[in-house]
Amino acid sequence: IIPLLFMTVVHFLLKIRERDISFYKDEISKKDHIINKNASFAKEIGEENYNISIEPDGDNDTLGKSLLVMRDNLLANHTREAEQNWIAEGKNMISNILRLYNKLEELGDSVLEHLVIYIDAIQGAIYLYNEDEKKLVSLSAYAYNRKKHFNTEYKIGYGLIGQCAYERDSTHKTPKTDNYFTITTRPLRLNRSP
Repeated sequence: IIPLLFMTVVHFLLKIRERDISFYKDEISKKDHIINKNASFAKEIGEENYNISIEPDGDNDTLGKSLLVMRDNLLANHTREAEQNWIAEGKNMISNILRLYNKLEELGDSVLEHLVIYIDAIQGAIYLYNEDEKKLVSLSAYAYNRKKHFNTEYKIGYGLIGQCAYERDSTHKTPKTDNYFTITTRPLRLNRSP
């Protein structure tokens, strides 16, 4: 009976050991999967692929959560840096144009043309404020990849252009139908030294 009892206990202990080994193998496999997933995510972030996302494995996946926060911060910094570079390039472009022209109309035409193309707009216009007559006078207009020739004047507060100048703020009108173009106007203040 003792050898039979001994064999039963040994068999029982071996089953417990096999169950424990299987459990730990599964746990190690899960941890390896989480580590590999997080490593792959970190590699994508390192290659500046900020559109990728992962789902952290529960509340204990501190690394996964930290990687998501890191990705969001890097994306925000990357976006901010790209915007600042775009603005700096635009300023340099306008500065170079300002050095080339002496006549105000030629300067306005060139600045407006380059600016409309740079911001990927459809059309644009520059108005100057005539202090003697207290109205805005068109200096330059550009639309659909060519200079437009028209002379318009607006009193401050009248019309869309005059209203923008009066409020010193941009205006955006929502189109009523699909065949209307969206036009945004912004007042531009030039500091002139006396």
